[in-house]
Amino acid sequence: MHKSFAISDLHFSDGRVMEIAKRPFDDIRSMDETLIYNWNQTVKEHDNVYVVGDFCLYTKHTQEIFEALNGNKFLIVGNHDLHDDRIFDLGWQWFMPYYELAYNEMNFVLFHYPILSWHHRDKGYIHLHGHTHSVNPLDDEAILPDNARWKNVSCENLDYKPLCLDVFKT
Repeated sequence: MHKSFAISDLHFSDGRVMEIAKRPFDDIRSMDETLIYNWNQTVKEHDNVYVVGDFCLYTKHTQEIFEALNGNKFLIVGNHDLHDDRIFDLGWQWFMPYYELAYNEMNFVLFHYPILSWHHRDKGYIHLHGHTHSVNPLDDEAILPDNARWKNVSCENLDYKPLCLDVFKT
């Protein structure tokens, strides 16, 4: 069976984000190479990867980066993805602003931004988001009920590699 993964806020080729998010790379090239290497060590050819927003700063290398990544790639549109329409022509399986995913007897709500109330939160749907990088605004236990499950899948929180959704299996 093919696996499904999620990751967000890769920001390929974006030196500004590398600095703001305090990423541990010497330069953009080493960041991009590490992200590609980690992705391909984790994801196999026929796996599915849901990029939960902010894929890249579009450059002359963007198509090459996209094609170097294993798997079937799906884009949940983030705010930085809207800066250049060419991002939507890279070869995604599809792209949309919000998606509900059924996978391996689990259900997920994928949206770039963290939200306090998501569809079927009370029925165990797991909210996957990005946008805030290493900041987890939903950490305050007073905000969400005990049964709410969510994960910030910004790459900084995942050791810069996609997260297999099987980790949520209970």
